[in-house]
Amino acid sequence: APSMQSQSQYYEVASQLLEEFVRGGSMTVRTAMILSKVSFSNRYENLVEYLTSGGVRVLGNRYRGVPGVIVSAGPSLHRNIDRLAELENRAVLFAVSTALKPLLGRGITPHFSVLLDYHLVSRRYFDRIDPEIAKGIPLLCDVKASPEALRSYNGPVLFGGDSLIDYLLPEMSIKKGVMPSGSTVAHAAYHLAHVCGCDPIIFV
Repeated sequence: APSMQSQSQYYEVASQLLEEFVRGGSMTVRTAMILSKVSFSNRYENLVEYLTSGGVRVLGNRYRGVPGVIVSAGPSLHRNIDRLAELENRAVLFAVSTALKPLLGRGITPHFSVLLDYHLVSRRYFDRIDPEIAKGIPLLCDVKASPEALRSYNGPVLFGGDSLIDYLLPEMSIKKGVMPSGSTVAHAAYHLAHVCGCDPIIFV
């Protein structure tokens, strides 16, 4: 109490910061508790695909020194999307899952699409995509992503390594390569562009 009286402004700010920390921390813990159950279930449902598909390690430095463009479905994409056609043969285009269909709708074929979303709704990102077009766009995927989305994609899939599955099946010596998931799918796409050796890396 004496400290509060003598330094009221300081302790008001400290109190606000502590409250924000507790609110944010509790949200993170609750989210982790929910997602851990979903992600474990998704791992199980995607296990066969994970074991029989390729890994992102084949991309290591494949595009060293080539510009990489991360295309996200943000509100400003419609202003810039047509300019991406100019980059198809000059840069590596990574379309996050929500940006894939808008790009294809403009006649722009990205080199890769990236899927991180664990939710069922993400299957809509891939429905009604021409299988012939999908065959040329590898989907770079986290094994915890929605099984329904994976099944709805008609192209090749490359998984990032999963430490839990790899730990549980050591005799298979699984080496998919590292795909840091990041905090968003665009963040994961950035990491993958870095794995590919892209430089510079540009966000659209």
